[in-house]
Amino acid sequence: VRTEHIQLKLEDWPAEASSYRVVILADLHVARWEAEKLDRIIQAAVDLKPDAYFLLGDNLYGCNHKLSLPWQETARRLLRLARYAPVFYVTGNHDHGGRYNAIYDEGGFTGCDNRSTRHQFADGRKLDISGYMNATGCELKELPPKEPGVPRLILSHYPYSFLKHPGSPKDGVLAAHTHGGQLCTPSGRPLFGGDGQSPDDLRSGWHRAADGAPLYIPRGIGCSNIPFRLYCPGEITVLELKGGK
Repeated sequence: VRTEHIQLKLEDWPAEASSYRVVILADLHVARWEAEKLDRIIQAAVDLKPDAYFLLGDNLYGCNHKLSLPWQETARRLLRLARYAPVFYVTGNHDHGGRYNAIYDEGGFTGCDNRSTRHQFADGRKLDISGYMNATGCELKELPPKEPGVPRLILSHYPYSFLKHPGSPKDGVLAAHTHGGQLCTPSGRPLFGGDGQSPDDLRSGWHRAADGAPLYIPRGIGCSNIPFRLYCPGEITVLELKGGK
């Protein structure tokens, strides 16, 4: 698992404002024998000392749910993150309709499935965080109008709808699900398509949404369907949000 550092500039924030660091965890797919690995990932995320955490869904072992670490145990281990910084999450397709949500919410996480929440900083800056529970290729539901001077980030497990449909105004999208292809060439290009998408749609890194907004897809951490990765190591993402153009 590698740590990737990325930046996103938000025009609604002044250029001189201090940056805001977020750690993104996606597609954990924790197998029954990976409890210690999960603890190491959580500790690595804590050691990065971010201002917030974004969880982009899919905790059950994707190769066989019967071999998954019990979902309650995975959720309770992840709750440790809330001791250090705010945690925002959306639900993935391997999360069985949000069975984690009650534990997450009781532990102080903020759910963003099909809703928006506003985060205000000590210096007065604001950030709207909106989530989509399902965005598999269908038209995107319209969000409330974007308030002038307040940037909006979209969290979603699926990236595909944003690649095809403009949707509401936004400053950036963070989506997962593809595992960066999981099986890739040495250059990082996925060997196969998935969900009816082209291999390039699965590639990790920066993309452009249909309306031109930047869209980032992390490689995730676990596996699905095939229990290994090829030229596509797992990823913990550190996102630095900065002001200016």
